[in-house]
Amino acid sequence: EPRMSAESAPQNALWLIRALVKGIGQFSDELTKCIPESWKRAMGASLQKNSGSINPHSHEIQHETQKEAGSTQASPHRGIRLSILGGFSVTVNEVPVPESMFGKRYAKLLLIYLALSRKHTAPRHAIIDALWPNCTYGAGVEKIYQATRVIRQAIASIDETCNPIISIRGEKTVMLNDQIFTVDIDRFEEIARIVPTVTDDEELVHLAQEVRCLYRGDIYVPTDDAFSYVETVRRNFCQKYIDTMTIGSEAALRLERYKLAVLLAENAVLVDEYKESSIIALVKAMRACGRSAEAQRCYDDYVRRCLQQENRIPSKELRIIAGDIRDKS
Repeated sequence: EPRMSAESAPQNALWLIRALVKGIGQFSDELTKCIPESWKRAMGASLQKNSGSINPHSHEIQHETQKEAGSTQASPHRGIRLSILGGFSVTVNEVPVPESMFGKRYAKLLLIYLALSRKHTAPRHAIIDALWPNCTYGAGVEKIYQATRVIRQAIASIDETCNPIISIRGEKTVMLNDQIFTVDIDRFEEIARIVPTVTDDEELVHLAQEVRCLYRGDIYVPTDDAFSYVETVRRNFCQKYIDTMTIGSEAALRLERYKLAVLLAENAVLVDEYKESSIIALVKAMRACGRSAEAQRCYDDYVRRCLQQENRIPSKELRIIAGDIRDKS
């Protein structure tokens, strides 16, 4: 620990520290306490949850969440994980809960709404406006109660000691119990937020690869149209993924990791074939790999799409890159 405090953050090993401070029980907790604040800032991630410095909205929440999560230290695998990237799934203590158990009384919609809400907390009136816009407040409160009851029953089928939802009557809010709840989009958002500020190429490549693993697909959009605003959130996450893949490809190219640069750029283009910055990254990476013919085809396809769908030509930068390809072919 004294040596850690004296030295600057190891830029090439920040990925390892991130892995060690999550999910390894007491070891993760002890390590988090030892990490200097300068290292935490360098990681670009808040470790407050791991260090236990959670600031509940009130003493009522603190007492309730501590009581409900008191046994979480007993097993490093205990807890609830909600995944909404590329589909919907819930696991309790690493045991999958059948999706059908959340199909009644808007339980799935409520879970997704809270997962997308800031700090996984939302006022009751906001939930009612989003899920049941034509419902009276009193009837909406009853629907929230029914949805939370279904969620609790589904979780209790695996572990009766886990309370997934905390309702605060005085503040009229509903929240996920973050003491035992993790949501896959949280880490995704964290990385997408810090990537533009990272200057170390190795770190950028690592973060891009982590995002590629996290992003198993678009945010799950419920079939119920009452929750239509999820589509807007889905597009926003999609754009963050594209930008992260493009930045990661550029960093890999600078590190002369050409195949990885192609892979990351291809992931970006697969999601949005009209984003020119991603096309530029892909063409450059392919050219660096010696795949000039493929790069030319990629460019030609992009030009055709632009003309047919948007009636425009590529930027001067991309046309210059394409000209370099032709000269070397």
